[in-house]
Amino acid sequence: MRLFDLYDQIMETAQTIVEDGVDKIDQSLADVLGYGFAATAYTDVYGRSVTPVGPDGYALFYASHSNGATSNTFSNIITDATVNPALSRSAILAERVRGLVYQDVNGLVRPIKLDTLIVAPTNEDLAERLLFSNQIPGEANNDVNALKGKIKNLKVWERLETRGDSTDTSAYWYMADSSKVQKSMKTIFSRRPQLFAPNDVYDTGDWDYKFSYLYQYGFGWAPYIRGSNATGA
Repeated sequence: MRLFDLYDQIMETAQTIVEDGVDKIDQSLADVLGYGFAATAYTDVYGRSVTPVGPDGYALFYASHSNGATSNTFSNIITDATVNPALSRSAILAERVRGLVYQDVNGLVRPIKLDTLIVAPTNEDLAERLLFSNQIPGEANNDVNALKGKIKNLKVWERLETRGDSTDTSAYWYMADSSKVQKSMKTIFSRRPQLFAPNDVYDTGDWDYKFSYLYQYGFGWAPYIRGSNATGA
């Protein structure tokens, strides 16, 4: 910042540094979901190569996750008549049931309550009608919408509309157990975002601002998050 810049201009410019950093953090976390359907390396918002695999060596959303203890496997790809269905009432119901009858490493039922639906803005209207209508949307007989109240949270995340590489992911959608999803999705800050007071550079009279943060992100034990890329395959 130059010595004779107007103070308001200085502060506005400094604020853009903060906004850019927060945007990058948010997009990097959304990309864990957006790139979660393959183990192929991608370039993140910081220009670094990321190989999106978890503790079992597989992508976040995978049909045969291992548990590390027995030969039992599980899938956290949303499944209806096909895997990766488009957002629909039947797909939400089918995945909710799969969560409720989830079996642990010993083959015992350990229910996962998928009570949260996560969508991009493109699917917001459809999601609201599926979850909150009193009757089943599109049905002529006005049958009661038994899904209402069972999915308690609708999260619309703008970053899910496109990945960091500008790929359209607006049809992707996800379900989660709100009480346990933090066991699957991980973000650890060593230093939270902070804009430090400026230093006055002696030689030039400029103000030198420093904005700093340090964090790690990824995923762990995956059954508490479910995803569909809406390809039907």
